[in-house]
Amino acid sequence: MASVLIVERFPPWLIEMPHKDLTLGLLLIWIILASLLPSNKALALDQSRQQALQSLKHQLTTGEPKDQRDAAIKLSYFGDDGIPPLIEALKTSRDPNVLGAVADALGLIGANAVPFVIRTLHDENSGNRNVLVLRYGANALKNIAQKLKRGFPDAVPELMRILQNRALAEAEGASDYDLQDSDAAADCLFYFGKDAKQAVPLLIELLPNERNRKTTNHYEKSTPIISIIEQLRLHKDFSANDAITGAFESTKAKLDENDRTAIANTISSLKTAKALSDWEWLINPSQIFVKYPTLTSLTFVGLFGGLVWFALFFFRPLWLLRIYESLPPGDAHISGILGTVSFPIRYLWGACTLRPRVLDAWVKTKLERADQIFSKKNPVRERRIYVPLPVSLDGRLVTQLVPKDLRETFERSQSRILISGPGGCGKTSLAFQIAYWAMRKEGEERPCPSHAMLPILLEGDFSARGEDALREEIATQLSDLLHPTEKMSQSFLTSLLSYKRIIVLVDGMSEFNDEIRSSVLSGLARSLVKAVVFTSRTDETIGNLNRTSITPTNIKKDQLLDFVGAYLHKLNKRELFKDQELFNGCSHMSRIVGEREITVLLAELFVKQMVAKQEGIIVEDLPQNIPDVFLRSIEVLHRKIKPEELPYNDVIRSSLAIAWECLKENYQPGAAEYEAIQNALGEIPNGEKALKYLSERLGIVEIMAIHQKVRFRTDPLAEYLAAIYVTRNNEHHPEHWQEFLSGLSSKSGSTESIRGFIIALQDCCAINERVPRYALNTLTDLLESKSDAQKSTAPATRM
Repeated sequence: MASVLIVERFPPWLIEMPHKDLTLGLLLIWIILASLLPSNKALALDQSRQQALQSLKHQLTTGEPKDQRDAAIKLSYFGDDGIPPLIEALKTSRDPNVLGAVADALGLIGANAVPFVIRTLHDENSGNRNVLVLRYGANALKNIAQKLKRGFPDAVPELMRILQNRALAEAEGASDYDLQDSDAAADCLFYFGKDAKQAVPLLIELLPNERNRKTTNHYEKSTPIISIIEQLRLHKDFSANDAITGAFESTKAKLDENDRTAIANTISSLKTAKALSDWEWLINPSQIFVKYPTLTSLTFVGLFGGLVWFALFFFRPLWLLRIYESLPPGDAHISGILGTVSFPIRYLWGACTLRPRVLDAWVKTKLERADQIFSKKNPVRERRIYVPLPVSLDGRLVTQLVPKDLRETFERSQSRILISGPGGCGKTSLAFQIAYWAMRKEGEERPCPSHAMLPILLEGDFSARGEDALREEIATQLSDLLHPTEKMSQSFLTSLLSYKRIIVLVDGMSEFNDEIRSSVLSGLARSLVKAVVFTSRTDETIGNLNRTSITPTNIKKDQLLDFVGAYLHKLNKRELFKDQELFNGCSHMSRIVGEREITVLLAELFVKQMVAKQEGIIVEDLPQNIPDVFLRSIEVLHRKIKPEELPYNDVIRSSLAIAWECLKENYQPGAAEYEAIQNALGEIPNGEKALKYLSERLGIVEIMAIHQKVRFRTDPLAEYLAAIYVTRNNEHHPEHWQEFLSGLSSKSGSTESIRGFIIALQDCCAINERVPRYALNTLTDLLESKSDAQKSTAPATRM
């Protein structure tokens, strides 16, 4: 019946198979199932084992002492399964004979029992400190150590606690029997050998406290002390030498003479072995390779790498830089005679690689691109033409400044140059010329013959603020020189700055506000900038920084013809003028300025207008006064472009309004809020379009998008346009002059920076008949109230 039921459950295709095939199929299924399921014999054996284990556990717990000893030994046959009942018996039994059997059984099981025994000792040391548990737990560890012929460092702290507790118990008058747990711990440490090195100082310190050791069979601590030290000597482990020697020196006076002599001899042998080990490499150098294979390999690699490094340093320095930039920022780890040492490999490679020769090779590859980028900057492009003029160099007159005159400055560890003077005297042009000299390929043409430098121009409008603003701006500008796949780390930038491979140009320092000024000065100190050129209207101290002072001189009348001729040559326009025409133009300029000296800016603007007239760009006569020179400079630029959609009158009105917004706050050129400029241009036709035109096409105004401000690129132009604006607005309202001049007088004594605006106002008032006479007299009085040195500054010198 059962067979029928089984067959009925088979699939139809199996029932329909021939009888022979069905038999083979069933046999195969039976074989597979039999191999997957445990056999009855195996199940029977496992059940028998579990029953025997439970029987031995019960016998160990409730049996007679003899039966308990037998059960303990038999449990060792069960390996790891026998550990829990043996540990439980170690904790609960009070029969020394049974506990001895338990210790023997644990010793037979071996290393797997060690963690359980250590945990038991820890619990007892932290709790009741049962003498029997501690004694036979230590014996169990000793038995395991004997079997495996090694110690267990994790157990040493617990054995040391037993020894320390023994000292306390002895001081409290414990019996000799109760102190035998300590002897068991010392006995165990004997078999641990070198693994018990940390316990040696404690054993030495406790040795004088032993009593009755001559009359009892207590295990003497001197025996494990000597044994462990000998093991340390044999294994050349000298890491505990200082601790062992220190403990012996502090305790030897209290030791028995025999113990003192034996331990002293053993320690002496240990020290001798260490001394021989330290110099073993001299006797047998091959031992270094055997003992320190990693360190030896690294030494050879280092020597070979050093040779390769020197070869690259002299022949392919840029390869060193590429390797440096590709190194990971993490630390390298080396194990050897000093243990495991971690150090930043990138830092060490950089310390060797970021040297002048490597930096010079990098700078050399960037000079051409740096020249192109620097020349395209608007301020540089506007002042690209430089005509040498006499300058005052640290109070000494130099007829024509050349790179050689600056050698002494650039040989100093800190090369700082301050170019000071009134607006338009050529400060910025000279600073840019120094930058071009620094990029020259030939050493004799550079201010620093040993190497070239890359220029960085700062005009006070960089986006970042704070102590790191200067460094961030330098890094941003240098990034334009890099290839898309090239990187620049902070340490590389620091090396470029500290080795003077970068020259920073700070233009218009006197016009910076306090926040930007603080950012620049603090950044110069923090970023290790060693080569800086400042321009400023005042002879300022620039914090506490030492500097070389350069003051450009104005153009004297007897120098004017030579200057104009040289400037026309650099413009490639000299052929437009006959000698007499050139002379007439210079004479006309002399009549405009009168007895004053002429600044570079005024001369340049006038020469460009002479050229425009010769080329037919303008047909009117040349300007008859200084304010007209500035107005005509905008007209010349405008006529070259000739935008049909933007009338010239709208451009001039917008220029005047913008200039006044940039000066009206404190009467010196600065940046005005973009929103205020928009409001000022609101009533002027095409005002918004003119602002964009003045910025993008004519390039005389700069829109600082980051800070939403607007400023003129040339301060004297802003001063004269603002003066024209004030004069025209007040010419029909004489009553307004009194209020305006009162405000101007209150500012005149506060800063020298507004002197240029006062002179511009004086020139504008002098040519406008509608200006009240008292206004012109007030302006004259303000100028005459200055010192004699200030009086000598003519209107033309404030450009």
